[in-house]
Amino acid sequence: MELLEQEQLVKSHYNKISNQWGDLYKDEVTFANYNFIVRKRHVMGLFDKTGGRFLDAGCGTGDFIPDLIARNGQVTALDFAGDMIEQSRSRMAKKGLDTRVDFAIGDVTNLDFDDNFFDAIIGVGLIEYLSDYREAFREFHRVLKPGGIVIVTVPSIVSPFMAYETFVPKCKGLVKQMLAAAGLREPERAYFQRHFVPWTLDRDLRRLGFLKKDFSFCTYGFSASKRLESLSLGLTRRLDGFGHSPLGMLATNYIVKAEKPRA
Repeated sequence: MELLEQEQLVKSHYNKISNQWGDLYKDEVTFANYNFIVRKRHVMGLFDKTGGRFLDAGCGTGDFIPDLIARNGQVTALDFAGDMIEQSRSRMAKKGLDTRVDFAIGDVTNLDFDDNFFDAIIGVGLIEYLSDYREAFREFHRVLKPGGIVIVTVPSIVSPFMAYETFVPKCKGLVKQMLAAAGLREPERAYFQRHFVPWTLDRDLRRLGFLKKDFSFCTYGFSASKRLESLSLGLTRRLDGFGHSPLGMLATNYIVKAEKPRA
């Protein structure tokens, strides 16, 4: 798949769901909602900056913006899906926060900011959809001030839950490709979602000049299965305190905080 096609497919998908995306952060007892709420809590638990310039990269509908403002940040909310930015702007206006945020449509692999500009960057549910995630990390490193932090989340393929949920769709995708090649169905174009081995991501960050400062694992279970939703909710609640332990490796989300070292 060409890089431009991946970007266009992802952008089209998130523009389509922009009206519903914010609902995933509502405090409701479904595994999908709980997954997002728990991940947000872990991200903000790692966020130790107060004051300064903060970039919410891939901001979606702006669900982290109030938390960043509460840390006395000058917030820039950036997304490449224009509809997401409009939803974010509208939601912040209802909260009376829109005048405290700079909204921008942009590409995280080609940021329009000066070197050493931001004190902190978060990228939640972002890296796994990028054609070249290392280029995004290079840009994050460039625009961060020395001592600035970046916090990113990624789906962890070492989780048995994630491995299973990845394996099944890939098998279905291969069957569809074979049928399309045989002329038995129309070719299907879909964006990819990358899954990461946590220590491989750590290595990439290190090679690009970052220093790992902290991490966490969160959410356990099968997000695609309604039949197992009760089990998944129960596992996530029981195991949520093990984010820094070997047991945390079972979790579907890996969250890492890295710093641009001071000179």
